[in-house]
Amino acid sequence: MRVRQKRIDAGGMGMRDNKPDHDLVDGARFTEREGEANSGLSRRKLLASLGAAGATVAAAEMPGMRDVVFGKSGTVSGHVYNNGNNGNNGNNGNNELDACCDLACIARVHSVPVSQVAYLVAGTVAGVSYFYNSTTERTYQSLSPVTGGITAIGGDMNGVVAITVNGTAVDVTFVSGVRENKVAEEMSRGIIFPSNSDAMVKVGNPIPAGVSRLRSEYGLLYLWEKSGNFAANTHSVVSIAPNPFSGYDVVTDKGTYEFLPSDRHEAREIGNVYGWGAILDGATDDVLQVQKAIDSFSMGAGNSSSSPNRNYASYTVTTGGKVAAVSSSVVLKNNVSVDAFYVRAIGTWTGGAVLKTNGSYFVGNAKDIVVDGNNLNCKGIEISHIYGAVWDTVYVYNTKKDCFTNNAPGYELFLNNFRLVSSANCDENAKGLVVNAGDGHYTNGVTIFNPIGTEVNGGSNHLSFIHGWSGYYANGKDPGTSGGREQRIGFLVNASNNHVNMCQSDSPSRKDYTQAGEILLADGLPNGGIGFFCGDSAFRVKTESCALVINSTLYQNAANVDGRPTTAVIAPFYIGGRDCSVLNFRQENKTVLAPPLFRNDSIRGTSTVAGCDLYPNILHSRTVNPALELNTQSGSSVLKAKIDGVEVGGIKTPNTYTMSVHAADQLHLDTGTATGWRLYAGGGTVRLEPRADGGSNLGSSGTRISNFYIVNAPIVGSDARIKKDWGSIPQPLCDFVLNTEIVQYKLIKNESDRYHYGIVITERFLTELGKVTSIDHCGALCRDIFTDDSGKPIDMNVGGANLGDLWRVRYDEWQNILLEAIRRKFVQ
Repeated sequence: MRVRQKRIDAGGMGMRDNKPDHDLVDGARFTEREGEANSGLSRRKLLASLGAAGATVAAAEMPGMRDVVFGKSGTVSGHVYNNGNNGNNGNNGNNELDACCDLACIARVHSVPVSQVAYLVAGTVAGVSYFYNSTTERTYQSLSPVTGGITAIGGDMNGVVAITVNGTAVDVTFVSGVRENKVAEEMSRGIIFPSNSDAMVKVGNPIPAGVSRLRSEYGLLYLWEKSGNFAANTHSVVSIAPNPFSGYDVVTDKGTYEFLPSDRHEAREIGNVYGWGAILDGATDDVLQVQKAIDSFSMGAGNSSSSPNRNYASYTVTTGGKVAAVSSSVVLKNNVSVDAFYVRAIGTWTGGAVLKTNGSYFVGNAKDIVVDGNNLNCKGIEISHIYGAVWDTVYVYNTKKDCFTNNAPGYELFLNNFRLVSSANCDENAKGLVVNAGDGHYTNGVTIFNPIGTEVNGGSNHLSFIHGWSGYYANGKDPGTSGGREQRIGFLVNASNNHVNMCQSDSPSRKDYTQAGEILLADGLPNGGIGFFCGDSAFRVKTESCALVINSTLYQNAANVDGRPTTAVIAPFYIGGRDCSVLNFRQENKTVLAPPLFRNDSIRGTSTVAGCDLYPNILHSRTVNPALELNTQSGSSVLKAKIDGVEVGGIKTPNTYTMSVHAADQLHLDTGTATGWRLYAGGGTVRLEPRADGGSNLGSSGTRISNFYIVNAPIVGSDARIKKDWGSIPQPLCDFVLNTEIVQYKLIKNESDRYHYGIVITERFLTELGKVTSIDHCGALCRDIFTDDSGKPIDMNVGGANLGDLWRVRYDEWQNILLEAIRRKFVQ
């Protein structure tokens, strides 16, 4: 059986589509002898459409096939419609068969008694409104019931047939194609047992093969085909009892089969949970019925190879737009989609999701989804193991916890057209959209009143056209308190390689969450709200054409109430990871807004900010290529700077491999003399140095540097995890250092001629030190050998002396050895 994807209302099932079921046997035809009754032709076409069981019945009706099919005397139809008693009880013959199949189906479709339906043949009728032409398989309707003798029947003229009744012409009109298809579909449902509309199947009744509908004390019941091929066998009824899902379990000697009333059967065929007994009043707990509907269609756990393409997301479950109340999570399973699906949380919840997947491979889509958290302690939707699914038009509201979460593993979720609204009493860190999986596409959505609008913890996702709303500083209350409607952060990105495009953070909170007595936000954000926050582990996040929006009037009128400091401001964005970029960011020109924030200057140096309101452009490139290249039409590269029309500086490229102002490989900063600074980039190294030895100062006595950061000292990593081969300092080295005299000396080149104090490294010093340790491996000493770019040794003037090499001491390490030697003396 194929379940078509359609939507109906739960009460009265809507019109079915006009397509014939593809699983019906097409083109099955049986040879008819000329002159055989038209009703027989219709019957055989009907039975052939029923599949193998119907074909068996039709075959038994053909000339020469009696006593063959089941090995019994009489016709198969006689056995079927006379309870297997060879025609001894009840009516038999073609009229009864037709009345049960053709005419009864027509009567049911048109909601009239079967007495008002007749074949379009000559004869006497009484109160008939519908006539069925079994040759053309068309149904005609009379505007008024027909009573009398039909003596003549005309041809079909544009859907109208003229019949003569008691000498008077009466027109009957062809019923619409939709109704005709409805009749054909009703006929395809199979044979009814017992055939007599006044009889009911009872315990112990034998039921012949070919039956798929039963008359019972519960009314006319239809076989739910997924429960088994009932028509393939004869049966002896053991019991008939209702089950919790609006069906009836028919137990026979061949097993247990489920039968349904017509409206429930039609609902199940299109996946409406009403077919499984859901009340759909928004108050009665329907969770068992909704879950049963999903379980009925699920393929279970699997992977892409076990999900045939023809069944890809082919089974759809719906509530028909009505509200299914649920007291626990509804669990989506593989190969089940949902459409026009509306669920509402009721009862007591402890943080679970109202709608979720089952944690295994999932193939299925979703459309027109509404999840109402009902202000309970629940999440909205939480899914995982999604691979290429499309979720479209999703509305989650009134949840205390996160509204929509997509967890890893999985990739390529397409979430479109969504609205995610937190409850007024939501948790203080509740999120609207949580993206924990990678490679997803999230577009055209709004997050409303969520403390964190969108949080991204998975990599390589694409977010576009998402609007994060706040409460416009209405009361200054924290999320998690009654009436707290403020958004703290619009977009929080904690993973790398994500793209955020044309999104808007609307009025994040002005509250300063770092002040004393306030609850700190999980990520320790400073100074009020943040529009877009790229965390310290989020590298290469690209933000384009986004905006921070402030309601100026409400912002300025936000009084100092509920702990809100008047000095708190809002920052448009924060960048904590390397190689991020913010392009064309729109920020309103308000003095109350802070500038963008960076974790430190190093991160700022690796960021690209361009075309943003109220902030200068920063250009950065990860590769060896230049961050900025400006070319003239001729191809030359020149960058000049002017102030008030006067050229004050410039950069040009005299050759392919260098950047220079005065000399190859050098950038000078000076006044045209030998004094000044030089940035030297050559010989495989980069140095910032004075142009002449001792010719320039870094700072001065009046402009001292507050902190000076270098690699080796004074800040040295002391973590054991970054060291190896560590152990006690050899005692001979301790003795040598302890016995080394610290002397006073003057520098050869020193303007003040002052004394300095320290170690003097001499040849004798090196000889004696070499007796207790390897000089090459002693990190307390440094030796520089001067060479040119080709590696040839050269002499340099250092401190007034021309030297080819220079010995230096790392005083922090030397003093550490001295301290250890002294410590050992004290210990002794």
